[in-house]
Amino acid sequence: NIIDSFSTKPLINKYSTYVVREADKLNVSSANKLLKFLEEPETNIIGFFITEKLQGILPTIRSRCEIYNYRFGSESLLDLLEISESEYAEVFDMTFDLVKKLNDYPTYLLMLESKNYADLERYQIDLILNLLKKMYTIKYESILSDKYSNVDYVKNILEAIDSKDLKTIVNRIRLLDNIIEDSQFNLNKELMFNRLFIMWE
Repeated sequence: NIIDSFSTKPLINKYSTYVVREADKLNVSSANKLLKFLEEPETNIIGFFITEKLQGILPTIRSRCEIYNYRFGSESLLDLLEISESEYAEVFDMTFDLVKKLNDYPTYLLMLESKNYADLERYQIDLILNLLKKMYTIKYESILSDKYSNVDYVKNILEAIDSKDLKTIVNRIRLLDNIIEDSQFNLNKELMFNRLFIMWE
C-alpha cells in the first residue's frame, strides 16, 4: 500500500510522509519490499520507522536511515548500547553476568550453562548476543582510541571485559557476528551456545 500510494506526487504538500509504527515487527517479506522502496528514494518522500527495539529492524534498512533517539540523551548508557529501557531491564544483568562467566569459567563449566541460556525466548537470546557484541565493540574502541576513558557510565563494562588484546577482542566480535547470523536460522539454541563457548578463545 505504501509503495502504491507514493508512486504519485503529493497534491497539497511539498512532501509525502509515511510512518511505520513498531517497525521491528515487520516480517522479512515486508521489510525486503520496503528495502527496495528505500534504495531508490524520491526527494519528496519522508518515512519514519518507529521502534523501541532498534536491533529488531533489518540491518539493511537501518543502514539507510538516520537514527534519532528521542527517549534518551546522547550521554546515556542506553543510547550507547542502542537498547530501550525495557530491553535494558530485561537482559542487561544477564548479559553482564555472561561477560564475567566468559572471563572466569573454563569451557566445560560454560557448557553446563548452555541449557540455562537455551531456555530463554529467542528474542531474549538475540538481545543478549547483540548486547554482548556491543560491549566488546565498546571495549575495542576504548583500547584503540581511549574513547571512553572519561565516561563514568561505561567504566563497569570496560572493567568487566578482562582482555586487553585487540586481536582476541576482534576474534570474539567476529565469533558473535557468526553466532548472531546463525541464530536467525532457528538453529538448536543449546548447540548454538555450546559453539559460542567452545570457540570463545
